[in-house]
Amino acid sequence: YGKHFSSMYEGSMIGAGAVMFAVWGYVIAHVRPPDFTVELNPKLLAFILGEHDLDVSTVISKLCDADPQSRSKVEGGRRLIRRGEYRYFVVNAAEYKEQRSNLDRREYWREYKRRKAAANKVGSNVPTRGERLLEKE
Repeated sequence: YGKHFSSMYEGSMIGAGAVMFAVWGYVIAHVRPPDFTVELNPKLLAFILGEHDLDVSTVISKLCDADPQSRSKVEGGRRLIRRGEYRYFVVNAAEYKEQRSNLDRREYWREYKRRKAAANKVGSNVPTRGERLLEKE
């Protein structure tokens, strides 16, 4: 599970092509904590995405290159760092996971409060505990 942020489509990857966004979407969906790595085999990924393996390899290389226009200056704007034959560290994955967790938490509380308000509105003719105690006196 991963969450795409709209800023991805408005930053330094503009015009990078559909293969770039497909590969990056795959990375987001497959990155695994706690080490925030992902397995990227260009031949397998090309088959999955329906693209040429050379195009996928080129995109992976670009994701490993420094990007001075990137909003994130961590690791020179790199998105991936190669850690093995097909294993890559996703540079900002921990930060985005935390951001996603905070957004999920806010959404949970927003929904909880909405449901609670709706339940209170539906059950508004039910006396509160204080009202029931007053009725007994």
